[in-house]
Order: sequence, then C-alpha cells, then structure tokens
Amino acid sequence: MVTPTVKQRSPALLWIYLGFLGHVMALVLFDVGMFPVKPVTIDTAKWNDYGQEPGTMQDLSYGRVFKKVVVMLIDGIRADVVWSDNKLMPFTCSLLDSGKGVGFVTLAHSPTVTLPRIKAILTGSVPLFSDAILNVQDMSGLSDDNWLEYAKQEHGSRVVAYGDNIWGALFPEQGAFLRSEWVVSFFVSDFVNVDLNVSKHVSREMQEADWDILVLHYLGLDHIGHFEGPSSSHVPGKLLEMDAIVQEIYKSLDDDSLLLVLGDHGTGDGGGHGGSSAAEVRTPALFLSPRFESSLFPHVPGKHMGVVDQIDLASTMSILLGVPIPLSNMGRLVTGFLEHVYADEPLEFLRCLAANTRQLLGAVNASSLSLAQKESFLSRHTALVSLHGALVQRVSQGIAESAVLSQSKDLIIAYTNLLQSINSVLVQSSVSYDGLAMAAALYLLVSIPLLCALHLLFPAFVTYLVSSSSLLLFSGLISSFAQVSACTSLALGQSAWLCSVSLFSTPVVLLLFVITTLNIGLVFAAMLYWSQQRPAGEKFRWPTISVSVPCAGLLAGTCCHLATLGASSFVEEEHQVWYFLSMSFLLGVLVQKSSNVLSLSRSSSGSASCVATVRTEFISCCLSVALFRLVRSWNQTGDKWLHLPDVSAWLADESRIPSRSLLGGLALLVVGYSFFHRARQARIPGWHLLLLLPSLLFVYLTRSAMRQFYFPPSLLHYLSTDGYYEAHVVYCVCIFIILLETVKVMLGVFRSKPLHSGGTPGSG
Repeated sequence: MVTPTVKQRSPALLWIYLGFLGHVMALVLFDVGMFPVKPVTIDTAKWNDYGQEPGTMQDLSYGRVFKKVVVMLIDGIRADVVWSDNKLMPFTCSLLDSGKGVGFVTLAHSPTVTLPRIKAILTGSVPLFSDAILNVQDMSGLSDDNWLEYAKQEHGSRVVAYGDNIWGALFPEQGAFLRSEWVVSFFVSDFVNVDLNVSKHVSREMQEADWDILVLHYLGLDHIGHFEGPSSSHVPGKLLEMDAIVQEIYKSLDDDSLLLVLGDHGTGDGGGHGGSSAAEVRTPALFLSPRFESSLFPHVPGKHMGVVDQIDLASTMSILLGVPIPLSNMGRLVTGFLEHVYADEPLEFLRCLAANTRQLLGAVNASSLSLAQKESFLSRHTALVSLHGALVQRVSQGIAESAVLSQSKDLIIAYTNLLQSINSVLVQSSVSYDGLAMAAALYLLVSIPLLCALHLLFPAFVTYLVSSSSLLLFSGLISSFAQVSACTSLALGQSAWLCSVSLFSTPVVLLLFVITTLNIGLVFAAMLYWSQQRPAGEKFRWPTISVSVPCAGLLAGTCCHLATLGASSFVEEEHQVWYFLSMSFLLGVLVQKSSNVLSLSRSSSGSASCVATVRTEFISCCLSVALFRLVRSWNQTGDKWLHLPDVSAWLADESRIPSRSLLGGLALLVVGYSFFHRARQARIPGWHLLLLLPSLLFVYLTRSAMRQFYFPPSLLHYLSTDGYYEAHVVYCVCIFIILLETVKVMLGVFRSKPLHSGGTPGSG
C-alpha cells in the first residue's frame, strides 16, 4: 500500500484544520452573542443620589420599618401549593386568611435556576443566561450592590445564614456572616438531612439577640421535585415540615420583626426547572409579622394580593430595612403591600416612591434607551415632583387630613404608573443579544462545510482562485468593505463584540475575513473559469454522490429539524422530532436488510456464512426497533404529552416495589455476567471482578436505602437513611478503577518503543 506523501496530504489536512478551527470559533462566537455578560456595577448607592424631597430642602430618605428580618427561602416551591384548596401549609394559610400576613405571586425571569434568582432578589436586576452557567461552578462573589450589604453598612446589621452553599459563594469574604453552616445542593436524592441541617439551628437562633437578619435556605422540596416530580408523595409531608418551621419562627417574633417566606423558582410538571413555564416562574412571597392586624390588609381567604415581579423584592426590602435601593435595581416597590404598611403615613410612603422613581431614572440615564424615551420619563417625573412638592407644602400649612389622604392616593397611583412604565422598558432592554456575533457564527457554520465541499467537488475552482492574486485581492477588498459596513451600521455594530479590538475578537475577525474572501473569490472564480479557462466543448456536470435511502431520509429530516428550532413550541418537544427521525431511520435500515435477506434466500450463489451474517443483521435491526420503542415509552417528557402514562410512572408506584426490585436485580445480574464474559475474552485482571461485583451489590443497597428496592425490614437499620454512604462506595470504586486503568495506559505508552521510519516491524 502506497502511503500518501506530505504534499498529497497537506491540502486535505489544511481543510480539516480550517474546518475544526472555524467550528470551534463559531460555537464560541455564538455563545458570546447569545449569552452576553452584564457589566458589573462598581459604584454604591448613597442617600444624596436621590436629591431633595419635593417641597422641602431636606435629603430624600426614609426610615427603617423592621429591626429584625427572617428570610426563609424554600427552594423550588410553587405558588399553587400555598393557595390551594388542600391547605398543604395550614398554619401559613391561616395567617394569610386571617389578614395577619400578606401574600403575592412573584414572577421570576428565565433562567429559573437558583443563583440567578438569588441575585435578582438581592440586587433587583435581571440576571442573564450566563449566570445559569455559573450556577454549577465556583463563584468569586456577588459583584453588584445589594440590600444585604447595604444593611450591614448602614446599620451594622449582623447576618446569620444556614442552607445552600450558594450564599457562601456569593459572600465569600471573611466575616460576611456572624454564623453560618452550608449544605451541598447537588445530592438531589437527599430529602431529609439537607433540611434537618438547617432546621436544627432555628430554635437556638430564635432565642439569640445578636443578629438582625437570618437567612434560611431549604433545599428538600427542590430535591423531591428533581428526583420524583412535583406530584411525589413526599411533597405534602415536606410542606408540612416547612409549615412547622414557619409556625416556630412566627411565634418567636415581636412587632419589630418580619418573616419573609419566598421561593427562588418553581418546579415544572416534569420535576425540573430553568425554563419559563407558569409552574417554573410563579413562586410565592409571603410577608408575615405579629405587627400586622387583621384589618390592615384587605384579604380574601384562599386568594393572593396580586402578581409582582421577583425583582420587585429588592427595592421593597430596601425600604423595609431603611437602606438605599441598589443602583442595579430594575424593580418597583410592591405598592399593594407597602401602602398598607404606611397607611397612617402617606407622606412617608410618597417619599419611598419618589426614591424608587429617582433610582430607576438613574438606571434609565445609564441605559442605551433612546433620547425620546428618556425625555418622556423625565417630563412625567417633573410633573409628579411638582404635584408632590405642592402637597408637602399644603401639609406644612395645615391642610385637612382627609384632603391629604385624597391627594396622596392620586399621587401614589401616578407614581406607580410611572414606575411600571420605567420597569417594563428597563427589563426589556436589559437583555441585549449581540446579533452581529450570532449571525457571524451561523455564517461560519454554513460557509466552512460549503468551502470544504467545493474543494472536494470542484477543485478546479479553488485552484483557479489560489493562482489568481488579483482575484484574491479584489475579493479581500469586498470582504473588508462588508465587515466595515457591518461595524459602522447603527443597527448591527452598536456594542458588537466583533467590532471591538481585543485579544479574543481579533483572531475571529481574521478568520471571518479569510472565509468571506474565499467565498466571494470562489463565486468569481467559477464565473471566470467557465467563461475563460474551461476546455472547449466541456459542459457542466454535477458530481454524482451515492447515498443510501435511510441516510438520505435522515439527512433531509435533520435539515427539517433545524428549521423547526426557530419556534419555542418545537424546541420544547424537540425529542419528539428525534424519536420520529430515529425510528424512521431504523425502519429504513430494517426494510433494506429484509430485502437483502429475501434476495439471498432466492439466490443460490450466496455462501452460508454470508446468509448467516445478513440474517444476524436483520435480527439485530428488529431488536433495535423493539428496544427503541420501549425506550421511547419509558419516560414522557416535554410539556404537551407529559400527562401520558409511561413505564417509569408505572414502576414508580409504591405498590410495585417487588417489580422494581426484580427488574433492578436482573439488570445488575446481566451487567455482572456481561462484564464477567467480557473479562474472560479480553483477559481482564481478576481484581476488576473483585471490585465490580461488590459495587453492583452496593447499587442495589443504595436503592434499598432510598426505599425503592425491596430489602428485609429487619435489616434496614444497617443501611443509611438516604443511601448516601452506599452510593459513595460505588462512586469510589468506579473512580479507583478509572484512575488505575488510566495510569496503566499511560505507563504502557511511555514504555512502548517508537517505530523507526522507513523500516518494517522486525527488520532490525
């Protein structure tokens, strides 16, 4: 066999390297455009940022409403579990129904994962999808200003926190918390200990007087949702457990204390979260305090007070704690709650509304909104300041109290409408995708395979282009003009990453220039070649490509699937498209194999081994179709067909523990036998079996400890409560085998002798 020379391989390798580099850069470029990084707010809010109170010469500020605040965050709690007919949290519902507390439904913005939601609650800003990536990585702390830090700076508030270790990552500095203890959030099979490790501190902390803010972050309900779904039988018991904690905390509070019970996100019908379905974005926010009397809030039993944005909690908590509103805040005050808290002090509430308005106007001035929008908000605010100042002057002159209440209500409505307008515009403009980067990434993904195909199918065009320096120069000028036009265009180039000069953007811009030059040059090269250089009488012929019918169908289906990704409803049910395409492909292969079997059976020329091979392939295809159909019905996902019965739901029923145990045991035996059979063929060392077989046993014990497999009741006390230690044995054995085999392979590589070029094995 003749080995290709370096010259013969260089063009192919060049295109392979170019294609690989281009696809990597295209993916990075698309991520840059799709997941922009929000600029960090370096400054901090100050009281003098709000200016003077309308009608007076005093600074605009407001007092502290509560001296102690308990923030109880129940991870993954949905709004419908609080306001349901079943009263899953009886004590909490009794406080709301009697008017001793007030509850709202908060709407969380996507992505509905814990880290972005905590940032939204603390800062009032709308986190981006890049924060969802940081949700599973180490963080260097919360960079934006937030009301928790302001409470420590303004009043010297001492903060105690227990629960999710995300809080420790957000505030990693020494002394951030007076006391703290964290739990890990990724052991989703743990429903019990992850909350008990938080609740064990509640009784003691409620007796302590050295803290001002207590943060309790419970993860058990979220773990149940991930592991078993929101309809799990463990949910009612977990909600009763949370309700008992609410009761214990509430009975320990005084009139100067507030208990805020809230969720960071909900739980989808499938048990997960991160999207924008109603079950994932609707969470409760309950304000509970012994100060609230039954006549303070207009309440209807079983109903909430309204729907607000989750980012509104940041400005509201700033008011209640008497601290400046964070500069990055985009939320507005929860007027449905605060107007009743300040029912006897309408001017104080107007002062809070004025501070929130001026803070949002500062965010408007710092944003990229149009000048017309900014002037519109400023003119409306100027009119409100005039009315507000006139009311304050009338009060100083002794206006009747009834007139003050009447005029203050009109001003409150006007302030609320202005805040709502500013809030909606800021939220819409907060996520600014880099359309130029995303378009360039798609262009790279399409252009590079096209260039490779042209090089393989029409090499004469590429040769003609490379040999013509004037054509390359002309194409490069057109490419440069296109890139300069894109960056100088107001619609495309504004804040575009590709139009900036940096260490990371420059290589991507150069690659785009090369690809665009080649694309433009190939178009002109094809035109010039067929008009000048083609041999006389030669006609254009498309190259023939042989593709099997199943592969052609799969390729066409993949192209159709790419077109469906433009609609969110198709994205949510994307798996259904892949199910259809995969089954169609398997059926096409099955039809092809069956025709081969029929043709060989009718023909007498085929050998016995050939017939046996074709029949084996046919049987394998039949088994693949059957198994794929079983896998498809194993677990219903998505949104539209989630309610349909499936195999996993049938097995999840508690009455079918024997069936689960039998199937699980058989599966483990099959795995063990397969490994043993493979070990004998490949001569795998016996110590692998000594490690693997006990690991399979511990897999069964892990499920038994979680009450999913049968285990003798008299021996259950030998297992852990949640399978934590049994699972760790399996993990440690697997990691040990992987590390040992890796070391073995590496030693084999270093000990092997290099092959000498130009010789044959054994020639020396």
